[in-house]
Amino acid sequence: MLATGYKGQEHMVRSLFGDAVADRAGPVWGFDPVAQELRNMWTPTGHPGLWFTAGAFSQCRVYSKYLALRIKAEELGLCAA
Repeated sequence: MLATGYKGQEHMVRSLFGDAVADRAGPVWGFDPVAQELRNMWTPTGHPGLWFTAGAFSQCRVYSKYLALRIKAEELGLCAA
């Protein structure tokens, strides 16, 4: 778990994990016109094992439960590819 500050998740991923991981994960936040939802927030990213939760504390508290369930389902092989 990383607590990032004012530069955002994309900057932190690039500085901590390098260009390859950051490029594979893709942009965070913003609206994805294809998927019709937020990009890489509370959903699988383009890099295996990299997940994001962010926003106000109230959002993180609510969505952390659903994110944990999704990660568990992924780990158990219950999600379609």
